[in-house]
Amino acid sequence: MATSTTSTTHDQSEVYRKYLIQLRLNGTLYYGVWGTDMSDPEHEDQLLLDHEQRILLFTAGEQIAPCITQGGARLFDADNLTAWVHSLTDFTPYTVYDLDYMGSILQSNLRQEQILNNPNLTHELIGFINLFGDYAYPLDDDFLVRLRRMPQIRLFFDYCYDTYFWDTPPDELNRRQTAYLKKFRFAKFKSDMLRMLTAFIDHTVVL
Repeated sequence: MATSTTSTTHDQSEVYRKYLIQLRLNGTLYYGVWGTDMSDPEHEDQLLLDHEQRILLFTAGEQIAPCITQGGARLFDADNLTAWVHSLTDFTPYTVYDLDYMGSILQSNLRQEQILNNPNLTHELIGFINLFGDYAYPLDDDFLVRLRRMPQIRLFFDYCYDTYFWDTPPDELNRRQTAYLKKFRFAKFKSDMLRMLTAFIDHTVVL
């Protein structure tokens, strides 16, 4: 039976642990590359950067391979990254990060409970927090790492993982949620998230 190109591309991404992602910014969808550095004992996740350590965004999927193979990118796990990009047969993204939508959430009049009790919204925000960390931590940039580790970001992160991702017994979950919410300052969280979002966008470059 024939295998679809999308399935083949997905399978190859799992083999090389490199993935095509998209980011919506200012109403436009851009391609990016995210993956795991299999050459590193820590298997650190990273984004594809240029030589000035900016996040590379592409207006077309066809731009990615030449950038990687002709010296336009700061490569990580170069052998697997190069093999992966040569294996691409279509440009269906593994996931999409809607930075426009995220900004609108953080600047909206939604109340704390309307975000914390909404799995879709919390997953959007957690996804971005993780993506930001995958940029900040490999660079070991003091400013970016401090943004990621701000107390309100960490409280939100722990609250959401306990509530939506980890299998926590109900009594323990209630105890943890109560402890988190006593320290959580929603307005500060939103302003800290907007700082992270602005910093992330400021560190992108579009090809």
